[in-house]
Amino acid sequence: MARKDENKQPKAQWNEAEVDALLDYLITQKSKIAGTTFKDEVFNEASNIIAGMGTYGSSKTGPQCKTKWALLKQTHNAIEQYHNNQSGCHWDNVNGANIQEEAAEAQWGQFLSASVANKAMRFFKNTGWRFWPKMLEILPN
Repeated sequence: MARKDENKQPKAQWNEAEVDALLDYLITQKSKIAGTTFKDEVFNEASNIIAGMGTYGSSKTGPQCKTKWALLKQTHNAIEQYHNNQSGCHWDNVNGANIQEEAAEAQWGQFLSASVANKAMRFFKNTGWRFWPKMLEILPN
């Protein structure tokens, strides 16, 4: 009898070119967005478009594209949450949150520990997110 893990696909490893291509394709399909996601057909087509762009691992599948989209949205939403719902908090795509002073450091720590979703912001303490402009094209704030 096959074990549950034997049928599981290997974890996808994405390079920046694949993520860019995924987002570029989703930008062309944004009229098909339903709420904040796309139908499976869009992700299946995206997997065909990015096929062969990988530098390691196997080609991405439609479900893996959908999972990557969910992770990108999670980061997007964390930035939106920080920028729009935190009084006095800075965000730009060059310096990120631009945490410089002790008071800002304390507020940053509180934000990160407030929820699991906020932890997606930990990489952007003093640097922007290269996919932010494309995400804004798909999910304008």
